[in-house]
Amino acid sequence: DWFQRAISLNPNYARAWVNLGNVFKQKGDLTKSLNAYQKALTLDPNDANIWYHLGLAHSAQDDLEKAEHSYQNGLLHQSSHLGCLINLGVLMSNKGRFDEALEHLKKSLALSPQDPNIHNNIAITLKRTKNADLADEHYRKALALAPNRVDIIINRCELLEQHNRLDTLDQFLDIVSERN
Repeated sequence: DWFQRAISLNPNYARAWVNLGNVFKQKGDLTKSLNAYQKALTLDPNDANIWYHLGLAHSAQDDLEKAEHSYQNGLLHQSSHLGCLINLGVLMSNKGRFDEALEHLKKSLALSPQDPNIHNNIAITLKRTKNADLADEHYRKALALAPNRVDIIINRCELLEQHNRLDTLDQFLDIVSERN
């Protein structure tokens, strides 16, 4: 309601349209969310953050082509936009475009080396490319940064099991058990 009032006072304020889009997205109304982001883009087409939010909304609708297009446009306007880099990397990994995924994820890691999510996403992508050793290295880095993240623990366990590293898996599970 506040954002709609702000827009009524200044309908050319792109940030208010983005915030309104975020409210609609949180409420699950992706159509209104997309419309608000599109309006924001007409006001400020060079804002990478608007493209990022548009990409998130398209991803929520499972429109991965439009999401990819949005993230790429965001990167055209700000090549270091962390959200666009990470989400484009994950999207590329899910599409099987692993080299492109790793390129985007490594750029995001250079910007935020202490982010366990980035290490986890790199590890997932490397696992898909059958590079178990390097994937495990990134899982270990992610867990050093976020030792109680259950999703990362499960991912590492699956990797170790799939590659028949049962001794390492047992040791790892012992460590996890001791922590809890």
